[in-house]
Amino acid sequence: MAEVPRGELFICTKIPPTEQGEVRAYAAVLDSLKKLQLNYLDLCLIHWPGSAKTALDSESNVAQRQGTWNALVRLQLEGKVRHIGTSNFKERHLERLLGPIPAVNQVSACGGVCGVALSLLHPASHTP
Repeated sequence: MAEVPRGELFICTKIPPTEQGEVRAYAAVLDSLKKLQLNYLDLCLIHWPGSAKTALDSESNVAQRQGTWNALVRLQLEGKVRHIGTSNFKERHLERLLGPIPAVNQVSACGGVCGVALSLLHPASHTP
């Protein structure tokens, strides 16, 4: 079987709600890299805006979410992750993240059933 060069692959993983928070998220990504036998990931997402068994908009959850984001920013600066983003975040969750704007916010598209309405957060994308 022929080996595919790493540069031709795009590998993404997600940080699950059970691994949110700066320390846990950082360790989870390092563990993924080890299990996948990789030096870097192309994309890493926060899988859900909430940590396990915590109300989405509680202050504890907001802090966990920010800590998870801080871990991703650090991993990106260290070259362990090329792009960082979110998954299933609503606009209110994105607005509260401090730091760089996520490269991706992956959302479900359910043929019009989900009714997802998100706007871009980059200031240049907003019109008065």
